[in-house]
Amino acid sequence: MKRSTDLEDGETMKIYDFNPPITNQFPPSIAFTSDLIIVYPGNESILYIFSNHALLTTINVPLEGPTTLLSANSIEDDIFVLFGSFTKDKKFPILVSLGRISLDYNFQIQCTMVGKRIPFYTQINDEHFTILSEFPMKTSKTEDLIDVDIGTNQKSDANKSRVDYIWQQDEDQVTIHIILPNPTNRSSISCMFTSSSIKVNDYIQGKLHSPIVASECIWTLEANQYLTLYLQKTTQYRWQHVFEKDDGVLETIDSSLLAEFKERLEKYSGDEGRREMIAFTEQTEDIDFENESVSLNLFTFNGEILKSNNTSGMKFICNFGKGFVLKSDVDGVLFEMDGLNTVHVGCFNAIGYVYASKQNSRIAISRNGGYCLIMGNNIYGYIHSRGNNGDSFLLDGGSVFGHLLSSTNGLVFFKDYILRIDFQ
Repeated sequence: MKRSTDLEDGETMKIYDFNPPITNQFPPSIAFTSDLIIVYPGNESILYIFSNHALLTTINVPLEGPTTLLSANSIEDDIFVLFGSFTKDKKFPILVSLGRISLDYNFQIQCTMVGKRIPFYTQINDEHFTILSEFPMKTSKTEDLIDVDIGTNQKSDANKSRVDYIWQQDEDQVTIHIILPNPTNRSSISCMFTSSSIKVNDYIQGKLHSPIVASECIWTLEANQYLTLYLQKTTQYRWQHVFEKDDGVLETIDSSLLAEFKERLEKYSGDEGRREMIAFTEQTEDIDFENESVSLNLFTFNGEILKSNNTSGMKFICNFGKGFVLKSDVDGVLFEMDGLNTVHVGCFNAIGYVYASKQNSRIAISRNGGYCLIMGNNIYGYIHSRGNNGDSFLLDGGSVFGHLLSSTNGLVFFKDYILRIDFQ
């Protein structure tokens, strides 16, 4: 078989014939490592690994349901791959599984996350992996995956709280103070009061110590992270604890403790504490864009959560190189991962306006984030530079069938020809 370096100009080379995909499966998916090409055809539970354009091995993947290959990376002698699969679970219909392929090509699932949507973006690093999705992904090992209906929980009598809180009371009211783990827009808060229970997203929920007047209960959010619940008592009876089953959180009698609790918010809202996550959260603090949101979660290879950032007012646009692009207002904001931190690396001004103006828009960003190509149903395309001049120009070449951008040039596939664009 010829090597790719032996091909003449215009000559093609067949590497492998795959069986056609089944209609109810994902289309074939492909991922690249530093020296390997990994293909998952989608019509069978087999992973194909190529090296130097030759089939190296095939591996059986023990996953059920329609599955797609999300990303891969070679780390020392092992290959790590991320798969996304559909399940019949109505609460968490998506599984994201991290697989490890050893030197002897033994395949083992390291951990599995569950979620509501296929991730927008994934990346596998040396010691952790990143998932960007519309909703938070959760490891299947944690008990917070249990779907708890207020007042009907038969799986556990214990209330569940994923955040620290303190509480106070007077004759008529119980006040609960919560610092959320990440800055959160008001539109992302779902607070439910019943006569016997409360639920605030997945932060805090359970059956209460005593009945409340649900219609008179309210909540407030300060600095996008300090949440306060005001529960109106039905009687002036003094509560021993907040929930029916004592969780060990005693009433805060000393007002100075409340002040200390509020000071903890400075770790998140102060300049120093927020520096590492400012690019991912600060731009959306005071803006509500139709409840658009994204969730960035970092996990260890064992499925333990390392970091979770949720932001409202941003919408995923596309991937590029080692990062991703989010729409904020009318701009396209570029982010890359630097270890555990999200770094803002650039911005395409008004890209969201152009993107929204085209029907069935397709978009691609060059690998270095310098150029953006947008194509719609019509015959016109749009290329925009992120350089100092911010130059842009139109492409007029008929119907577009595809496009591909590298750091130095771009290819636009029209019906009768391929247009090459060299970036300066």
